[in-house]
Amino acid sequence: MKFLLLFALVLAILSGCARWQTLEELEDEAINTGDWVAVEAREEIVKKDLESRAPGCLDGLNKYCVEEQTGIECYCIAETIIRE
Repeated sequence: MKFLLLFALVLAILSGCARWQTLEELEDEAINTGDWVAVEAREEIVKKDLESRAPGCLDGLNKYCVEEQTGIECYCIAETIIRE
């Protein structure tokens, strides 16, 4: 039983040390292969992370993040506008 626990711990540590490609590396790879799925997925992860860490909005407003030329920007938008 201790062996299984030790094995699981080592496996968890090793999987956590897996190399995380930078966005630039993903873009270079996408330029070469034409497959932009990984780039779009990374951008979505960054967007969700920013949404979760950005300051909250007042009642009746929802946080909405969009990609702009300067990067991803988050805004507080009225709920009624988002539903339209």
